[in-house]
Amino acid sequence: MLKRVIQGTVIADSLQVTNGMTGNVTGGMTGNVTGDVTGDLTGNVTGNVTGNVTGDLTGNVTGGVKNTTALASADGAIALKAGVVLITKAGVAVLTIAAPTAGTDDGKVLIVMATTAHAHTVTNASPGFGGAGASGDVATFGGAVGDNLVLVAYNAIWYVVSKINVTIA
Repeated sequence: MLKRVIQGTVIADSLQVTNGMTGNVTGGMTGNVTGDVTGDLTGNVTGNVTGNVTGDLTGNVTGGVKNTTALASADGAIALKAGVVLITKAGVAVLTIAAPTAGTDDGKVLIVMATTAHAHTVTNASPGFGGAGASGDVATFGGAVGDNLVLVAYNAIWYVVSKINVTIA
């Protein structure tokens, strides 16, 4: 029920906007937002957020952040640049990962974890892990479930943050 309109400002008990809205909302809002929100959001958000957040988040996150997850069930390229890759191939997985893009991918974290007990390999041919070139371009997993490699991207190089039962040569 729309109460009144005063000089272009809508004051309402209830309002449904179908074709977009431009302007400010001051006070509380309860309900669902489907579509893009552009601008600053000050206050609390309760509920699920699906999609991308661009900008800084200041404050607490209750409930956690779900990483993008990809399954590596066959040999091939790892396309994911941030999130978790779970190796699920029943035999040895032979995987490749391209160098991250300088600037665009800086700070992204990628976790590669074995869920099957095989000596999987992840190759970063150029520039090699940590920029090591051919002397450090292949990560070989030790053959146990839980073997993993944690990488962070910076300036077009994947740097190894940590590894469990993985050899890089």
